Amino acid sequence: LSEKDSLVALIYDNNKVDICDFMGKTRFTFETTLNKLMNERLLRFFPDGNYLLAAVKDNSILVFNENGDVVSELNVHSANVNSVDISADGQFLATASSDNKVNIWKYNNSLKQMSLINTLTGHNDTVWSCEFNKTGKYIITASADSTVKIWNLYGRQINPEFQFLENRVRYNNRE
Repeated sequence: LSEKDSLVALIYDNNKVDICDFMGKTRFTFETTLNKLMNERLLRFFPDGNYLLAAVKDNSILVFNENGDVVSELNVHSANVNSVDISADGQFLATASSDNKVNIWKYNNSLKQMSLINTLTGHNDTVWSCEFNKTGKYIITASADSTVKIWNLYGRQINPEFQFLENRVRYNNRE
């Protein structure tokens, strides 16, 4: 849901996405790549600025303008992207992938495009989810390795890892 532009994204089982206004009129359509776990993190609207939305497509993120044109393709993952998130100020974008990595992108004013600034490594299995906190200074990631990690934008892990084991939480190697 994009409150700024009064738009909603409808993701269908056939990989099709419709971007519609609040009156139901389709503005544009494109394809995404669904995953096995969750599909609500395949697309994010920018809060403002030069772009409208970022969406998952295979190993890449496609960045669209308000006309539905792809203005940038972010492609450095070696496996499917499972999640995308955008910081509240719209300056940073994070992508989580089945390659066990999370990439952080920043809008580069001089180049007028997103540039890769960091790759978070530390998960031992597919990273299913990434999300910025409200200030945009931290990213939380969740992985199939049963861990949740909190990172700063410079790639430093902030928290001792949380590990989930059959309905129990292990924090810093204590249950």
